Amino acid sequence: MDLGGKNVVYFGGFGGIGKKCVQELLKKQIKGLAIFDLIVDDDLLAEWKKQNPDTEVFYHKVDITQKSDIDAAYKATAEKLGHFDVVVNGSGLLDDRLIELTIPIVSVW
Repeated sequence: MDLGGKNVVYFGGFGGIGKKCVQELLKKQIKGLAIFDLIVDDDLLAEWKKQNPDTEVFYHKVDITQKSDIDAAYKATAEKLGHFDVVVNGSGLLDDRLIELTIPIVSVW
């Protein structure tokens, strides 16, 4: 899939696999990247912005168990980018030891 010039929303982009996925997305010359995550890595965000000056990279704090957070982040992203073409759910909270958190995430979708 050619992602050049596309706007992307990525859930969970600052840790583990998400970090690597975001780095690969940025190589595709995307137009905009909204990273939705609970905790921001300011240093990494600044590095991505500096290395990709033609891509609008920004962060929204989102607790994926809270529908209101998700709705607010989507609305703000649509206002900022005009639209988004791709949404990637890279959130890594599927842990059978934390079932009480996994169930609310699944039910939001």
